Amino acid sequence: MAKGRGWWDRFTSMKTGLYLLVAVSIASALGTLYPQGQVQTAWERFLQLGDIYHSWWYITLLSLLAFNLIACNISRIKPMIKSLFYYQQLLDAKQVMKFKLNHFLHLPGDLERVRNQVIGTLSGQGYQVWSETGEDSVKIGAQKGRFYTLGSFITHLSFVIILLGALFGGLFGYEGYINAAVGSTFSLNQIPGITKSRITNDFAIRADKFWLERYPNGTPSGYFSRLTIMEKDKVVQTATIAVNQPLEYRGVKFYQTSYGQLARIEVFTPNGSKSQQELLGEGDILVIPGTDYHLLLYRYDPAAGMYSNLKVKELKIIYALYKGDKLAGTGKVGINQLVPVDEQGNGFKFAGFIPTTGLQVKKDPGVPIVIFGSLSIVLGIGMIMLLKPRKIWAVLEKQDNSVSISLGGNSRRHSLEFEEEFRNLVVGIKEA
Repeated sequence: MAKGRGWWDRFTSMKTGLYLLVAVSIASALGTLYPQGQVQTAWERFLQLGDIYHSWWYITLLSLLAFNLIACNISRIKPMIKSLFYYQQLLDAKQVMKFKLNHFLHLPGDLERVRNQVIGTLSGQGYQVWSETGEDSVKIGAQKGRFYTLGSFITHLSFVIILLGALFGGLFGYEGYINAAVGSTFSLNQIPGITKSRITNDFAIRADKFWLERYPNGTPSGYFSRLTIMEKDKVVQTATIAVNQPLEYRGVKFYQTSYGQLARIEVFTPNGSKSQQELLGEGDILVIPGTDYHLLLYRYDPAAGMYSNLKVKELKIIYALYKGDKLAGTGKVGINQLVPVDEQGNGFKFAGFIPTTGLQVKKDPGVPIVIFGSLSIVLGIGMIMLLKPRKIWAVLEKQDNSVSISLGGNSRRHSLEFEEEFRNLVVGIKEA
């Protein structure tokens, strides 16, 4: 049993919490530096390095840190309650004079009048005062800022709330990216990076339009997309998004992050009819149906494609044509120029560009919890900064024609400021 308690004490200690906090910080930094969504090797897949913030080991670290903080807060509850509700402790004269900050003085008068002087002075300084009157003596206790302990507890509890929010978001949230062509419709489970098991309510998104706004010199000043949310083929919401102006629907946010274009390639049969139409990006491959050929779209010319300053008829693509594994030819073709593929009359043409909008799709149900935890931290730290926990004890003893006063106190914070206040308190008692 002793070993179990020792293990528990070590795990729930603040030292262990600091180690776990350092581990989480390093893991978070790794998630920032390591390219997310680009997993290749088996080890990378096992460690989920392409999605670190939702990985099993990152969530485990957060869980251990949250458990450690919860245990630390539980251990603080009893002392906190004692300091808040069982604080009316009284000391004798010898105990009072053992404080580093103490003072002994005599005042003329009877015991009751001096008692009222001391209590009135302490109350005037904002102290809560309690006392006990004996036959020839009075014991007085005073305190202010006792809710300082509660502020410390709230601050520590806030870290737990933030961690729980991060865990909740990691377990039930998701994030993905899609480069959607204007006019296309897609659902959440079609977005790369989003795990289908985490989608609770799927719906369709249609990319209606994309456009750029430019400065007078031609450089882009902003880019925008109009998106439509549909459920069961019914339009439920339409909105225009821009950078830092996302669309939110059912807790899912759509951020405008990038833009681009896809080349529209039309494939023709020997009789001249169009057999296929595909949208290709740079580096994409299209198999020519009914032949042994495939087309590689090498790059746009110019590289900016439809976003260049050229007219539409001046836009071109550079391509390579392969038969099997062998290069059959290369070329540069403009819009609506038919390119023959084989002797039978199969061919293709570049019909123009379709704009695309790059969307980051994210759902994090833990955000409200994290926000609440962050506001709680502000409250807790504010209480710690504003409240000044201080205690003062006094013992009044009746002498022949006077009363002796043993005065002492301590402060958990602002010791120099408390020394000044204590001196003023002594002067106030004398002058009362």
